[in-house]
Amino acid sequence: MGIRRLYGTGTVDAGVFWDECVSEKGWRIQHNKTLEVTGMLKPYRLLDPKGNLWASSDTLSEMANALPELAASFSEKEPLFGSEEAKCFVKAVFIAAGTALTDAAIDYIKSKK
Repeated sequence: MGIRRLYGTGTVDAGVFWDECVSEKGWRIQHNKTLEVTGMLKPYRLLDPKGNLWASSDTLSEMANALPELAASFSEKEPLFGSEEAKCFVKAVFIAAGTALTDAAIDYIKSKK
């Protein structure tokens, strides 16, 4: 379905509806099991350490595959991750999604050395 980019949108901390999937250095991907994949709102969301929403997706794998591109595009607006944070977070999300690292993710991680 595609990633929805939200560029630091504020959120209400409705923790009762959102479960943590991945948490690394304050960055979190959460899942809302009450949202349907085909609905208007997407069930996975990427939050920064301040609780701002940066992206949403239909699946954790979709979010994992989009992270290198998201980090690059958001860094033009405001730094999304520091180098070490980016590498750790991208790896953690791919592990949580049970997805093999893509060539784009590997290239992104290597570029942050």
